[in-house]
Amino acid sequence: MMYCISSLPSEVIVSESSSNSPDENTIEREYIDIGYKKKSVNFWKSGKKRPLSFKSVQSKFRKLKNCVQLYSWEEQIKSGGSRIDKLNSIANMTLEKLVLAQNRNIIVHDINLRRWVLQEKQKLNLEEFQASHTWLRKFKQAHNIVSRKTRKFITRNYSDRLTDINARADEFAPNVFQYFHSHGAANIFKSDQTGFQLEMHSGRPLSWKGEKHTQSVIQSSSAMTHSYTIQPTISADGQLLSPLFIVLKETSSKLGPRVQSRMFTAPNVVIKASTSGKLNKGLLRQWLESVFFPHSPENSILLLDYWTHGQDMTEI
Repeated sequence: MMYCISSLPSEVIVSESSSNSPDENTIEREYIDIGYKKKSVNFWKSGKKRPLSFKSVQSKFRKLKNCVQLYSWEEQIKSGGSRIDKLNSIANMTLEKLVLAQNRNIIVHDINLRRWVLQEKQKLNLEEFQASHTWLRKFKQAHNIVSRKTRKFITRNYSDRLTDINARADEFAPNVFQYFHSHGAANIFKSDQTGFQLEMHSGRPLSWKGEKHTQSVIQSSSAMTHSYTIQPTISADGQLLSPLFIVLKETSSKLGPRVQSRMFTAPNVVIKASTSGKLNKGLLRQWLESVFFPHSPENSILLLDYWTHGQDMTEI
């Protein structure tokens, strides 16, 4: 019977056959979780007078190949795990921080990942590990992490209030549904602003790999920053309200005589201007007076998003 006796390194391993004793420098080819190692060592040490026999431990922990592993696992546990254990711990911690940052809509780059890794390696006493570009690339590949262009920006205040917003939305929906029976879908309207750039463009065109600068031709550089806004209105039964209200961006907040003389006009469009190209309280009043009130049925209901200029409709 083989016993594994632990305490001092000078103690020997008593084996049935000395020729079968493995080399103490043998490296484990199969990765074994640190939790599994702890359970094995704890069970091995659970004997009342002395450690349990190797055969008893191996019968419960099949991944155990020899007595030397128990000694090795015991030392690894004391030092916080093997190198692979520590690397896995670093990867798991980095992934947890990334998930937490994503849930909070925080922008994360490679430098942030590397900073988290280097902070964790100090705790695990893994000085030789440098979190190289190769390690970062393999880490991102393993978890399907890629660089993505941000399509929507939100403020921290919005992110912090998201739970409250969802709760209000849950209350809002049943409150609105009751009006479908009393007023009908044709008398319930929804309106909101939609902004456009004067010249649309693609943020990521195809080009050659390794190219330092990718350039694209546009008609006007000012058209990339200037915008206009439309205020569409639609009923609950899917009918668009006409005319369409459009707000152009003009430095004087007014359409000059030259612009008005050359501008195309149509009976189903109302065109105004502001310095920002967006609606303000005055333009909201004009939209109500020229578009919504004259062309919507009596006893209609208008739904508006939470908006600075639409908070107090009594002033309008």
